[in-house]
This record gives sequence, structure tokens and C-alpha cells, in this order.
Amino acid sequence: METNIQLQPNGSKLATSCEHCIFAKTNSKGAQTGCRWNYLDRIDNKTMQENGYYLINGRACLPKRHKDWAAKQDTQDIEVLKQRVRNVIKIRYHLIIIDYKNQYKDIMTTLANAKLCSIKPEKITIIKRYNDDTLKIAQYIDEHFKCPWSVANIPEEDELNFSSLNVVMTDSQKSPYILVCTAGKLIPVNYIANIDKKINDLAKVISFGVPTQTKHLLCANNFVYQKLAGCHFGTDIYQKIKDNPFLERYVDTSH
Repeated sequence: METNIQLQPNGSKLATSCEHCIFAKTNSKGAQTGCRWNYLDRIDNKTMQENGYYLINGRACLPKRHKDWAAKQDTQDIEVLKQRVRNVIKIRYHLIIIDYKNQYKDIMTTLANAKLCSIKPEKITIIKRYNDDTLKIAQYIDEHFKCPWSVANIPEEDELNFSSLNVVMTDSQKSPYILVCTAGKLIPVNYIANIDKKINDLAKVISFGVPTQTKHLLCANNFVYQKLAGCHFGTDIYQKIKDNPFLERYVDTSH
């Protein structure tokens, strides 16, 4: 689906023009007056162009759909089209469970909890020590999630810690977000759905979800996470986020 995201003339900034978008509201003269997605009311960094349409500066507008796209649909009902787009832009994430204690029951506790989440992962990876429970884990994922999965076995001589993500991050590149959880801990069932709502309905930019009450859970924009070298051994990603003032407004701390 085309979103008509463009670079500004100097090529340095991402921007999205509302021109040709089916969700743009216009007056009788063809000038834009608003947005059916209500994004414009929530975005400060926008400018009116000479063509009468807004330009959203510094970011992509994920809901934007060109009129050519709408013409190919089997309905022109704007509410139906909005729902179709909303289903497409729903947050996609790779769930990574780290089993520090090498306890099969801890992995299953977190998987059983993740099954209740309103938005399911598109992939699951378990990082653990080697043992013979991989088949049982695979059967559970196949039955309840029906998504691709992998298991990364960390050798006994290597330290198993948060930095062990390094061994699976290449496999995560297709998912826009990662959700990292300690085995045995619970993921609030609406946690990912709440972040999805803030991004896709409230037009917020969220690079990291770091609940203030715990360090067993981290949601991260995959691109930003890797740019910060968050998967390198010896890196304390929590400290790196804390020490980077620029990131402060892009961090969601709600549970």
C-alpha cells in the first residue's frame, strides 16, 4: 500500500504530504481543512503548502492512502476503508523471551500469558540454555500462536543476560518492534495494544516502551534499538535510554 512518504528538497528530512490522501478533508475550493484520521490536530510540526495541502514534517504518516488505492477497493465507504488501513498498520512485533534460570515452566508461564495479549506477536524467539524441551515449546507455539518461531541455545560457557539479544537481532529485522520479556514474568495483556493505540490513533512517536515498575519488559522500535547498539554485548540499554535526553519524549513508561 502506497503512503506517498517523501523527502524534503534538501533530502535530509522525512515528510508526508496530505495531497491525494483519501482521508484529507477539503473545502469547496479544494483546500485542506482537516484529516479524517484526526492526525493533524495531534501533530504540531506541519506546514501548509502552496497546493493547499499540509505537509507533515519529520515523520511518516502511516494511515495515508492515495486516491488511486481507494479506486481499486470494492467499496468507497470511508469508514470501511479506515478500518482496512487500521488493520494493516497495526503494530507488528517479535516477542523474545529470555530464560535466565533455565526453567521450562517459566517459559511456558510467559507464553501462556502472551497468548492472552490482544495483539499477538508475528514471531517468537526463546533464548535459553540447551535442554530437551524445545519440541514441547514448539508444539505450544504452533498450536496457540501459529507464527514462526526459533530457539537460541546459549552455551554454558557464555553468560546469559540481556545482551544475549545480540544472537537473534539479525533474525528480528523484519519486525518493526521487538518485545523482550524475562521468562516467568507476565506481559500486561493490553500492553502492546496500548502502545499501538498511541502510535496509530494518537499519532505519538514511541521508540521505547520501558515500564517504570520493572526491568523484565522492554518494547523497542527495532531500527532505533539497533542504531543505539542496544544489542551489543556489555551495553545497558536502559542506561543508554536514560542518558539520552533526545529520546526522553519518545519513551513510554506506562505499564
